Amino acid sequence: MEMYLAMKLRRTLLSAALCGAAALASSQAGELTVSWPSSGAAGYQVFIGEQAGVYARMIDVGPDLRATIDGLDDDRPYHFAVKGYDRQGRLAPSYSAELVCMARPRVTSVEASFDGSAATFTLRGANLDARARVRLSGPGVRMLEMVPGEPGALVVRARLVSSRETGAPSGTAARGWGHPTPDMFSVINPCRRSADFVEKHPEVADLDGNGQVDAMDLAAVRDAVGSRAGDAAFEAEADIDGDGVVDGEDIARVLARLRTPAR
Repeated sequence: MEMYLAMKLRRTLLSAALCGAAALASSQAGELTVSWPSSGAAGYQVFIGEQAGVYARMIDVGPDLRATIDGLDDDRPYHFAVKGYDRQGRLAPSYSAELVCMARPRVTSVEASFDGSAATFTLRGANLDARARVRLSGPGVRMLEMVPGEPGALVVRARLVSSRETGAPSGTAARGWGHPTPDMFSVINPCRRSADFVEKHPEVADLDGNGQVDAMDLAAVRDAVGSRAGDAAFEAEADIDGDGVVDGEDIARVLARLRTPAR
């Protein structure tokens, strides 16, 4: 899932991508892959820290447009930013937009309860963001919604479907969902622009570039609500918090800045 960072907002894009998430082996815990399209720089440095704007680690990846960062603690948000540099080694004057992400999600156990054709699955593990997206693999079940759960757990409501609905051979549609295992679920965490970055850069909410955050910007975000990265209707600039989906959080960020001069 691509998460975009802007080194020069609205023009030259630099991105960080949180790799797919999934309920995989524990050997993949504690790491995150970031990637970005070329901005024409000779090389890039990736900065990592536990506080906004304070970076304890730096990784120089040269001309590569991708880096895997390991050694990340579970359930701790990290701040990421990127700078390009030219052939003389001179760094760009400013960082890209800062994103906040956790390490790759890891599901270690699943509990299931059933009420007729309704199923509720509780996923436990590490790095499970409350706003994560969960995908169910295999026939016989359709996800309905995420519901609030205890800290460190994700709760998914789903519906068991018949073989007729799935086209699977009779009796196979819901097989295995009575005893679900972690590999039947994929979890994708969102990354977000840090609140500190958005506060310092109200221009991210000035979608039309007219110098202020106004009703036109609010309308543009509302028109894109419900779209996700990869959808035809998705507008990256309407995704104010950079988490890959345009939703009420983005509307709230525009509302908080209406009539704010875009510096």
